[in-house]
Amino acid sequence: MSASACHSRKKRSHCRSKCRKHHCHCKCRHHKKKKCATHMTDLEFSRIQDILKGIEQALPLALSNTDTRSNQPLLMQIIRLHNFVEKSGMCEKSTLLRLLKDFIQLLKTIELSIIDKAVQVQQIINQLFITLQTVNLTVEQTNVINNHINTINTIINNFQGVTGPQGPPGPAGPAGPMGLPGPAGPQGAQGVQGPPGSFSPAYANVYDNAVQNIVNNQPVRFNQFDQPGSIMAGGITATATSLTVTDAGDYSVDWNVSFLPPPTHCALGIFVTGTLIPSTTSGLAVADGQQIDDVGASAIIRLAANDVVELRGLIPATSTQTSFNLSNTIQYPPFGGVADQPIASASLRLIKLSP
Repeated sequence: MSASACHSRKKRSHCRSKCRKHHCHCKCRHHKKKKCATHMTDLEFSRIQDILKGIEQALPLALSNTDTRSNQPLLMQIIRLHNFVEKSGMCEKSTLLRLLKDFIQLLKTIELSIIDKAVQVQQIINQLFITLQTVNLTVEQTNVINNHINTINTIINNFQGVTGPQGPPGPAGPAGPMGLPGPAGPQGAQGVQGPPGSFSPAYANVYDNAVQNIVNNQPVRFNQFDQPGSIMAGGITATATSLTVTDAGDYSVDWNVSFLPPPTHCALGIFVTGTLIPSTTSGLAVADGQQIDDVGASAIIRLAANDVVELRGLIPATSTQTSFNLSNTIQYPPFGGVADQPIASASLRLIKLSP
């Protein structure tokens, strides 16, 4: 059957079925498929931008009440959006049109909760974003649309109080061109020499060379504090049981004692002007015997001017042990005082680190 025979039929509505049946090339113009729009005109872009602005302005009232009167400004903008989408040449718009139509009906007939309205608007806006992906928008148009969609989602989240569904990510904008490096500036003039630093060294080292028996809270003795073997500088002064600093600052402190059991336990710590510094404590527990054990600790502490530093024994009030011994001698064989080596029973060092 030829094309001319096909067009001679009285009822043009049967043209397509007849042509298909007889394998003819019938020109049924009313069945021609409408092409999708690939671009948005400036007028269309202006309209969609104006509609989105209207939704932004209508949302606060709609999301503050549930009555239908509060929905009227939002309803007007949703109807405008429906009419725009319906008349546009965008492809794959059926889902968006269905959401718009359903929401228009709900706004006209019932009082929706704030959350229901927020969810409906957010679904429509997100579906609008997806539908617009079928249109080749310019970078500037895409950024404007994304800004409006983000603003609407922000308004919804602020009123809704809960996080809504996450919208699809927007397209990444093109990277801008890298600017040319600017010329190097001239070298600045040399600054004037600053004043000399105010830091001055301060340190001390004292020790004891005799046996000691220490009870709780008793200061350890340093009987050589005023002898050549002890050193003090920078204004630090000493007594037989303490060091006093003149300048405030951070100081390194370390101490050692030669512990001789029995008794079998000992513990000591640094006191600054009568207060124990926990980071400076140390101790030892051993079995009975005549071995001498070295006990000590190191720490950095902050001191004020005229602070007094002491090393004191630490024995709990509930302990059955009331004291411990510090030795000044190492006994070599054959023992019995024949080959004794004198040692320091206690020593204390203090070094200033900063102003």
